[in-house]
Amino acid sequence: MRRCTVSVLSVTICGLLGPLTVEAGSGLALTEEVISFVSQADPEAGKDFAQKKCIRCHGLDGISKDAATPHISGLSALYHYKQLKDFQSGDRYAPRLMRRSCQNVTDQDLANVAAWYAGQPTIPTVNTVNPPDLVRNGDPQRGILACAACHGQNGQGMPPHIPGLAAQHAEYLTVIMERYRDGTMPTGDPVMLQSVMAMTGEETDQVAEYYQRLGGR
Repeated sequence: MRRCTVSVLSVTICGLLGPLTVEAGSGLALTEEVISFVSQADPEAGKDFAQKKCIRCHGLDGISKDAATPHISGLSALYHYKQLKDFQSGDRYAPRLMRRSCQNVTDQDLANVAAWYAGQPTIPTVNTVNPPDLVRNGDPQRGILACAACHGQNGQGMPPHIPGLAAQHAEYLTVIMERYRDGTMPTGDPVMLQSVMAMTGEETDQVAEYYQRLGGR
C-alpha cells in the first residue's frame, strides 16, 4: 500500500493532532509538469466535452440537481483534474457511470473539462448559519481537526488542493465521509481520514447539513 504524499499544511496539522495511524494512496502526483499541463488547458474545448459527457449529471454549469451528485462549479482545475485521473485509474472509487465516462478519455480532454468547470460560478452562499462546534473548533482530544482549518471559515476551501464545501449537497458529503470510513476513499487526505474516523454518524450528518445550508437550503 502506498503512503499518501501529504502537503506541508497537512504535516503541520498532523503534528498538532499527534501521529497518524492510517495510510492512504496518493493517486495522481501533482508534479510541476502536471500543474503546467493543466494550466494550459482550453476551457472552450472543455465545454464541448462537457456537453457530450457531463451534463446529464453535473449540468453544463456544474450545478447538480441530484443530491447524490456533487456541484463541481468553481473548484480549481487542478483539483478537478486530479479527481478525474484518480477515477480513471481506479485509485478513487467512482460510481459506474462516472467511471465509464472517464475511460478512454485523453489527458487533454480531462484537463480541458476541468478548466471549463473551474471557470463556472459557484452557488451564492449565506454567512448567517451557525456552524457545529466541530466545524469551528474540532475536538483535539479525539484527534478531530476543525473543518474550517482546511475548508475555510465559510467553506470556501483552500484552492487549488482543498475543495470548497459551501452549498454542497449534504447527501453527497455524507456519502464521501462514509467512504473514508469504509476504505473506499484511498486517495483522501490522511488528516481528513483521521478526523472522520473519530466522528459519530450524527456528527458527520450535522457537518454535511451545515455546509449545505450555506447555500441557503
